Amino acid sequence: MSLAQTAVTKVMPLLTRLLIVAVLLPLGWRLALSTAAFSPADSARLQAMGVSTAGVDLSKVRSKLEGSAPNQQSAAATNNAADAPITEGRALYGVSLAAEAAGLPAPALAGWTAAVLLLGGSVLLAAGAFTRLTAALLAMLSATAFWVDCLPALRSGYWSLDRALLIHAGAHLALFILCANLLLLGGGALSVDSVLGSGGGRGAKGAGAKGSSGGRKAGGDGRADGKE
Repeated sequence: MSLAQTAVTKVMPLLTRLLIVAVLLPLGWRLALSTAAFSPADSARLQAMGVSTAGVDLSKVRSKLEGSAPNQQSAAATNNAADAPITEGRALYGVSLAAEAAGLPAPALAGWTAAVLLLGGSVLLAAGAFTRLTAALLAMLSATAFWVDCLPALRSGYWSLDRALLIHAGAHLALFILCANLLLLGGGALSVDSVLGSGGGRGAKGAGAKGSSGGRKAGGDGRADGKE
């Protein structure tokens, strides 16, 4: 195998996976475990979604998705939560606020979904397990984040954007391209997917060799019977 082939099949997919993990793992860790302060207006928006100091009210989220009014128990829980506004909570609730502003369904769950995809996807990519599926999910997450965070500002004019937003948009696009690359090429030779696939290949190859050996033996027996 030439140096270029080795780089394509082993080195580059591994470096791509590690680069994505180095970016997404700290982000997912920060979203899930760090806290952020919320203004009274943001607190009211979170409570309207079904997020309070007690967590996410799934019955209220379900009623919003179904287009029905929340039941009396959920309304009472919401009123109790209003007495204690969420002035500080997990950083992932900031993702929920952005999702709600963009009009995405179930914004209360958007922050948790993003944190789980970032943390779980980073672990799977580090090991090279279920690489294509993980890369597809992370590519969709990057595209959604670009649409929510950057697209409204881009519509106002590319040259009017500040430097921070341009860097933010470029990071989303770069992650999308890297994930799309893994989606097309897989995790490479140095991955769990490759080990499992090569194991299956060796088994199939061995079975094929046994089958061909048995066929040659049967052919030899037939020729021997004809001569007799």
